[in-house]
Order: sequence, then structure tokens, then C-alpha cells
Amino acid sequence: MNRQAKRRLFAIVLCVCFVAGSLLAAAFIITHADHDCTGHDCSVCAHIHSAETLLQQLGVFTVCFAAV
Repeated sequence: MNRQAKRRLFAIVLCVCFVAGSLLAAAFIITHADHDCTGHDCSVCAHIHSAETLLQQLGVFTVCFAAV
């Protein structure tokens, strides 16, 4: 496998991971948005917050990558 083929494969894998991460995080937020919250230490709320943070960071990454 030559260098150009390796770069192309890496780019495809990176895109697939980006899309999968975005879709899975959004799906988790959508499916768990109306859960029965247990209060201050709710683990589902913590996971939703983590998924929201991931989506925000992926958005910033996309803007920075497009600028470069």
C-alpha cells in the first residue's frame, strides 16, 4: 500500500468515526431526553451532558479543520 492510499484510508476512517460519534451522541440525547431524573446525581443527566459536550467539540473541530 503506497503513501497516498494510506492517507486516503486514514481520511475515510476519520470521517466514519466523526459521523458515527455525532450520530450516536445525538441518538442518545434524543432517546434519553425524557428520562426519570433521580436528582442531583443522575447518571443519565451526566451522560447527556457528556454527549452535548462531545457534539460541541466536534463542531469546533469541524470549523477549525475547515479553516485550515
